[in-house]
Amino acid sequence: AKTESGTSKHSIIGGLEYINEEQDTYTIAGLGNYYANALLPGYPGYLLPWEKPYGGPFNHNPYRDPSAITHGETETIGLYAFDTVEIGSQWVVSGGIRMDSYTTDYYTRNSSTAATDPGLRTDFKAASDEVFSGKLGVTYKPIEELAIYAGYGRTVTPPGTGAFSLSTGATNANNPENDPQESENFELGAKWDFRENVTLSGAVFYTENTNVIYQTNPGVPAGSEEYSVDGGQQILGANLGIAGQITDNWSVFANATWLDATVDQPGALADGRDLARTPHYAFSLWTTYKLPKGFTIGGGYRWTDSVNTSTAPTAITVDGYGVLDAMLQYDINSNINVRLNVYNVLDEEYALSTGGSGGTARMNLGAPTSFMLSTNFRF
Repeated sequence: AKTESGTSKHSIIGGLEYINEEQDTYTIAGLGNYYANALLPGYPGYLLPWEKPYGGPFNHNPYRDPSAITHGETETIGLYAFDTVEIGSQWVVSGGIRMDSYTTDYYTRNSSTAATDPGLRTDFKAASDEVFSGKLGVTYKPIEELAIYAGYGRTVTPPGTGAFSLSTGATNANNPENDPQESENFELGAKWDFRENVTLSGAVFYTENTNVIYQTNPGVPAGSEEYSVDGGQQILGANLGIAGQITDNWSVFANATWLDATVDQPGALADGRDLARTPHYAFSLWTTYKLPKGFTIGGGYRWTDSVNTSTAPTAITVDGYGVLDAMLQYDINSNINVRLNVYNVLDEEYALSTGGSGGTARMNLGAPTSFMLSTNFRF
């Protein structure tokens, strides 16, 4: 709905949503193993960090276990309303609230032990609650080309979110008895159209996650652990970007980000340490130039700072990386073009992410040099 009242204009959006999501996760068996040492080809084992697999895996006969499965289902009813108010020609105020009522059901079934045994099914207590989220923002335009804004947002992550899985562990965030994790974000920024078709943007922001469960007395004997639900994570950051056409033929898109992400867990060994897998700096640049005869060339650079694999004092550091990309495009006519993208031109070998226990159990490598040929149609 759109309404006007004096010098104010309202744009109101409201809605009712119903969402039902299901996920079945099966167990893959028969993956086999690798020979860990070329000098001992019959000896299986774990690879050292500098070793690569020798030959192919042995006993490699993968199949999906038809009986072992985890099943999660989330049903959500959401009600929301947001309003954007234009006050005169210089002020815009926007805000709204959303309520979600959700229920997550979850069960597991282990592998059968015989042809007539379907596997033991375990049903978990359902997670069910009502959660609230919302946002508020103010924009001020002292001149037509400049906008200064401030914003606040709050989101909630209930147990079972994302992976559709629940837990009975008292210290697990997916235990229905535990409060949902909350995240609040504050941001102050500006956008300046300092010349035609070119925009400069910048922002500083602060994000805080709360209701994070952690151990307050590390190093004690098993059975003596104490936990708190008052843990958190804090992220202070800044962003600077430029986007637009420098000339009629030359376009540039660049973005730089700084993050100071730390753990807030008084009494824990990780208190005050950098958040895992979060770089301090990141930068990206992409530029294109239109040539005669319908050709366009482009190139870019993506750089990410080093990260720690976990918050432990002994955490392994994964090196930062920089990757070059390139593009060649030909416009057949005003409606059709053909584009060739080349990613990781120099075939840089780098770790894109890590995961598993303590963040060190596995490493996901970035893609090597790769190509994509595409066609775009406009109509």
